[in-house]
Amino acid sequence: MRNVITFISILILNVAFAQVKDFKSTDFTIADNVAKLNHGKELDNLPLLAHELTYKLDSDVEKFRAIYTWVCSNIKGDLSVSDKVLYKRKKHKNDSLSYTQWNNNYLKKALKKLFKHKKTMCTGYAYLIKQLCFLANIKCEIIDG
Repeated sequence: MRNVITFISILILNVAFAQVKDFKSTDFTIADNVAKLNHGKELDNLPLLAHELTYKLDSDVEKFRAIYTWVCSNIKGDLSVSDKVLYKRKKHKNDSLSYTQWNNNYLKKALKKLFKHKKTMCTGYAYLIKQLCFLANIKCEIIDG
């Protein structure tokens, strides 16, 4: 019984700490400064923006930090459409085809608003970060949920 408890405890600890990365040893000063230096840049040339945010940085972690910091500092949240989106998602939740069609149409509008006004909701942030990471050759996936 004691061995079983020890085994389960070790298993739980391994699972709990499997994804932990020690960022205490990573200095993000340069990444944060790069993001600040590019404050206010437009979204009309994403390849250039991705390059400007990452070319001085060595690691993917630093590059991601610069991209993330820039997006968080330069893109506003669009709370005006939050209720509308929640309503539409509830309305279409039992009809996946209808939901997919609505979502695809909405995504086009949301991305247009993002690029024109630098305002978006969760999905826009995710797609922008993913695209900038792709352009900087950083593996990045959007996890829905």
